[in-house]
Amino acid sequence: YKNGADAQSISFDSSTGMVCNLPLWRVGWVETPGRRNCLNVHEPQYTHMFESIMSSPSGSGPRYFGHLHCPGGTKSIRSGEERYTLKSYDQELEDESRFDNFNSTSTLIMPDIRTPTVDRSAVVGCLCEILDLRRMEDGRLMIL
Repeated sequence: YKNGADAQSISFDSSTGMVCNLPLWRVGWVETPGRRNCLNVHEPQYTHMFESIMSSPSGSGPRYFGHLHCPGGTKSIRSGEERYTLKSYDQELEDESRFDNFNSTSTLIMPDIRTPTVDRSAVVGCLCEILDLRRMEDGRLMIL
């Protein structure tokens, strides 16, 4: 995540519907549009990202971030495997192998889940707005 002189503000291109320069939070669960949720942020890279978002001038508008589902969360991302590399929408559509393991079991250890899964980069996401943030004594952030 870029901050300081390298940071660019979030912008919306009304001709394409694209949100540009949106900070992304890649986690192992799906968020639902319109739902309010208390988020526990404990990983340093994301704590930094949210602190940077909140340090923007208060008059600069809503504080948005993208919540992206990545099977296995940060553990999968840290694996370095190609399938967890974040791709653009066009790259995802061009990837002929995107459903190759749909009928097989997940490579993640999920003994209680019996449904087939596709373990790969985020393809499901939600635009979220930060309404409130609390810093905990141990460095975590609680975000609404």
